[in-house]
Amino acid sequence: MAGYFAVPGRGEYTHAFGGSTWRIVAPAGVTPLPTLIMSLDLRDPRLGLTRRVGVLPVCARLDGENLERQFYSFDEQKRTVAFEGPPWNVDVDPLDALPNPLPECWLDLRPVVSTEEMREEMPRNLIPDTFSGGGGFLRVSEPEWIEGPEPVECLGCGRHCEFAACVGSEEYTAPSGIVSASQSFFVGELATYYFCCFDCSRMVVVAQGT
Repeated sequence: MAGYFAVPGRGEYTHAFGGSTWRIVAPAGVTPLPTLIMSLDLRDPRLGLTRRVGVLPVCARLDGENLERQFYSFDEQKRTVAFEGPPWNVDVDPLDALPNPLPECWLDLRPVVSTEEMREEMPRNLIPDTFSGGGGFLRVSEPEWIEGPEPVECLGCGRHCEFAACVGSEEYTAPSGIVSASQSFFVGELATYYFCCFDCSRMVVVAQGT
């Protein structure tokens, strides 16, 4: 398995964490609103995606309560993301709620090394904590499945979607500073996986429990 972690830093490409460069639309009455987690510069060949121009928004609910798939479409010209599905209403402890929008910073990619990879035969209690509970909680190019691979098809055209990114969590009590000096990027015992159909400009978000 290969792959890259997205970590704070400025590289050749304009990947970014957080910010408010996309307007996010959701069904009326939802709580909390979805959040822009990353903007990926599609010019970067390390992403391994078929489209090599534009920006891809990586967004999701961050309430830590949802294992159902999430679906959204995006319009790059209008910089708009539109979430689909029935409305949701989840009470989040204000002490645990992440800011929305998340503070913005540049991201660069660094290769995943062998000691940071999860192997199929590895017991769950020995899973490397870089992705789930560490500094490598943003990953691109190859997914690190917690419960095993899942097939993902586009709701619009039915074709196979391309993997774009996966998002874990930092250790709750050890913030890196990417959110703030006192708050970690922590979304509960969940990891989310982001798949794109560029033909339809649609995304599928898959969640697995850690």
